[in-house]
Formats: sequence, C-alpha cells, structure tokens
Amino acid sequence: LSEEKFSKAFQNNPDPISITTLGDVRYVDVNRAFTTLTGYTREEVIGIEALNYDIWLDSETRDRFVAKLRSQNHVTVDEEMVFRMKSGELRTFLCSTDIIHLDNEPHLLFVTKDITDRKRMEEALRASEEKFSRAFNASPIPMAITTRSEGRFIAVNDRFCSLLAYEKEAVIGKTSNELGFWVEPEKRAQVESMLMRKEPVRDLEVCFRTRSGEQRLGAYSAEELKVEGVPCILTILNDITD
Repeated sequence: LSEEKFSKAFQNNPDPISITTLGDVRYVDVNRAFTTLTGYTREEVIGIEALNYDIWLDSETRDRFVAKLRSQNHVTVDEEMVFRMKSGELRTFLCSTDIIHLDNEPHLLFVTKDITDRKRMEEALRASEEKFSRAFNASPIPMAITTRSEGRFIAVNDRFCSLLAYEKEAVIGKTSNELGFWVEPEKRAQVESMLMRKEPVRDLEVCFRTRSGEQRLGAYSAEELKVEGVPCILTILNDITD
C-alpha cells in the first residue's frame, strides 16, 4: 500500500522526478513530468547512466554536482542546475536529492523544479531596474524616491541634491518634513491623496525649501511605484522660480 501511494505521488507529481541506482547513477524510473519537459521518452532513458547522458550543460558542471553530492552523502537541497533538453533548449532547475530504498536496495531520488521562466523574469526585472537606475541617476531633472507613508527619502539623483544644496548622505533616510522641504505641508498630503485615488500628479505648483532656507517654486510630478514591496513615490521636480 505504501509503495502504491509512492508510485501515484511519483507519477502524478507536476515536477520532474527520476530514480537512479546509487552507484553508477543509472536511470531506474522517471515520471511523466520528466518525459514531458525533457522530450525524452521513458524507453530512451531507463537503464542509461545519468552522468553520461547529454542533459548536462557541461562535464565541469556535472563533476561539481557529483562531488557535492558525494560529500553530503548523496543528499542535496535546492541546488541550482542548468540541463539540456532533447531539443537542445537549456532550462534551469532547482535540484534536491535523497536516498530511498526500493526492493531493499538504496537508490537516489532526484526531485527537480523548473525555474526557467522565473529566472527569465528575474533577469528581465534586473535589466529593467538597471536601465531605470541609469536613467534616474543621469537625468538632468531633479528626481527622488520616497516612501509613500512617511515621505522618507530612499534615493535621490545628483541634480536633486544640487537643487536643494544637500549632500546625498544628508538626504537618504530623512523624511521631507525633517528636511523642511515642504513650505506648505498640506501639498504633500494632497499628492498622497491624489495617488491613493489613482489620479495623475502632473506639474503641480509647489513651494519648496532648500538647505539654506531659500524658498523656491517647483512644478511637481509624481508616480507611485513599489520598492521591495513597499509603496513609494517617484518625484520629478522642475525648478520654475526664475
């Protein structure tokens, strides 16, 4: 009964799973998810040594994985690996291994999770964030990012610091109220309220204060964004005093 439950869980698991012999790592069984994702039929892999099969990205990756496997007594958890499918496509997996006994013989259970799409999204997000960071820092227009709830500065560009005559270190971590930025604090409450209602904030005339105490007039625009899950405000400030 126990083996029957294991067999059902093994075959119906949505993640690719394989079972190999412990010594020569020869395929004994693979589940449907394994054949569907890799493109190999069950007949093509059963009895074949997994370490010699063409699914490894390269021999160096394979040898490093085997060395780690043996140093940890054949048990690994969420080891990130890249494997080659039958079509030649490379996909990224999280691999975990453990020892199970079949017919009183120790075998190696490979449980893998395909994270290829997640990795691609992470790479795309990283590239997008890098582009944003470059545009933000190189912009000739004063820009800042603050938390929505407190107005605490988490990023400012050089032009923003130049406009307010502050060093970047003196701004990051402080709130706009602590710096005395708003001559009319109710303007900030208005901006927050507009963003909460999903209303656009474009070229709102505000009076702001520089480090010296000088009051200047600005055209204030804002967009809501999230930084590590925290609601924040991207501020774009054009000095229109002159």
